[in-house]
Amino acid sequence: MYDVLQPSSLEVHPQTGELYLLDAANQRMMVLGDDGNIKRSVILDKELMRQPEGLAFGENGEVYIASEGSKKGNGVILKYSQGL
Repeated sequence: MYDVLQPSSLEVHPQTGELYLLDAANQRMMVLGDDGNIKRSVILDKELMRQPEGLAFGENGEVYIASEGSKKGNGVILKYSQGL
């Protein structure tokens, strides 16, 4: 499915214990179970996030993704209140 996997962040969800893997090169977020298998994969919007690099969670399970900026625009931090 992928030519190259380039993980930019790997974090443990504080409420579910699932591993969230941010793949900047392929504009994807993968959620892994404790067995390491992919439970779900989400394609991220390249228009919103040029290069997703950072990942964090809020107190209520919100997912925050930080994306790098460029000469053409500023970096952004997007919040997903319901998770991904």
